[in-house]
Amino acid sequence: IVEISAREIDQLRANGVNLNDIEKLAMKKILKNLKAEEIYIDALDVKEGRLQDEMQEFVGSQSKVTAEHKADDTYLVVGAASIIAKARRDEVMEEINKEYMRTTGDEDGMGSGYPSDPKTKDFLKKFKYSEMPEFVRRSWATVQKIKDEESNTSLLDFF
Repeated sequence: IVEISAREIDQLRANGVNLNDIEKLAMKKILKNLKAEEIYIDALDVKEGRLQDEMQEFVGSQSKVTAEHKADDTYLVVGAASIIAKARRDEVMEEINKEYMRTTGDEDGMGSGYPSDPKTKDFLKKFKYSEMPEFVRRSWATVQKIKDEESNTSLLDFF
C-alpha cells in the first residue's frame, strides 16, 4: 500500500501535477519493487492503452502489463486490491477522526471524508480556508469552494 498525505497531494497539485499523474506515481512506487510476470491495472487514463504503454515501459520486459477500465470487475486481484485500498482509507479516516475528536472535543467528528457526505461538508464549514486541519487536502474542489466563498465575501465587504 502506498499512502500519499493531503499535504503531499497539495504540494504536487501546486506544482501542476494532476490527480491521475499522482496516482501513476503511486503505481510506479508499487511496481518498482514488484516481481510479477503479469500486472493488471484499473485504467485511470481515458485511453487504456496509453497507461498500459507507460507502465509497460516503466517495468520493462520483466512483466506483462494489462490496463483496462473496470479491471476490478474482470480481474480478481484488481478487485482485491481495490477493497484493500478502500479498507485502508477507511481505517486512516477513522484514526484521524478519533484523534480530531479527542483533541478538539468536537463530538460531531468529520464524517466519511467524501464530498457528498453532509457531515463532511459541515465539518469543513467550521474552518476558514487558512485554518483547515493538516489532514484536509486544500486542493480538493470542495475546499476550494470554501476559499472562493471567503474571497467573494471579502470582496462584498469591500464594496
